[in-house]
Amino acid sequence: MYLRVEKRTMKRKSQGRPKKLEVYFIGDKACYSSYEHGRFDRPLKDIYKFILCHSYRDNGKNKKYQYVVLSTDYYWLVDEMFCLWDYFDVRAGSNREKKLQGFSNNVGMSIDDLFYYTYDRIEKIRQPLIKEYHKTKEYKTNKKNEEIIRSYQEEKRKFDDKYGPGTYEKCYNVFGKLWNKEKLEEIEEQYKKNQEYQQRSWDSYRNYSGYSSFFESKTTYTEKEQEMLKTIYKRMAITFHPDNKNGDADIMKFINSKLKKDWGI
Repeated sequence: MYLRVEKRTMKRKSQGRPKKLEVYFIGDKACYSSYEHGRFDRPLKDIYKFILCHSYRDNGKNKKYQYVVLSTDYYWLVDEMFCLWDYFDVRAGSNREKKLQGFSNNVGMSIDDLFYYTYDRIEKIRQPLIKEYHKTKEYKTNKKNEEIIRSYQEEKRKFDDKYGPGTYEKCYNVFGKLWNKEKLEEIEEQYKKNQEYQQRSWDSYRNYSGYSSFFESKTTYTEKEQEMLKTIYKRMAITFHPDNKNGDADIMKFINSKLKKDWGI
């Protein structure tokens, strides 16, 4: 058995990666695009066809059995997302699966063994091509853009987790540059007010009727369990305290009386 490689040239050129990241605005948010400045030209038009071949004799005659693994262009072959297993992990019952299984039976090798056999030989072809491609301006520019976007997404996640979904784009663009200082100050001021409000609310909850006795009562709970109960009470109090616009006085009374009794506090 051997892997045959056929090489031909496609008639048209393919479009490459975007040349530059561009900032644009939708309402009060800074968005980004990769296509405003076009794409790189891809001058190489090579097509690679990989075929597993098995020669054997049957009743004194030479015969050949083959299976076409894949046909791909140069740029997909050198792409980091290229995955050979996609061409072996086929859907059960499909025509491709039947051909692959037929070849596997004919050569007496499992599909997994066929994969590793093919992988080793294709990688010997891929690696020199990958090194060649990594020297191109297209590759270097794309890696730079990917790093900018990765950093942007990480900073956006941390910022939005703190100040709320969608707030990062209202202040910063994809390059991490502050473009709306007034909005940032507004968001930070509102965050500060919210924090102060929550602290005042909690302080008032601590003094709410029944709170002190709730935890000062003799209980059979361990210290760790009492700390857990304090956490539970705090969260319930923040939610249901009557001073809260979504609060509920009846539920708050239930917490301070019924639960206290049932829990043996």
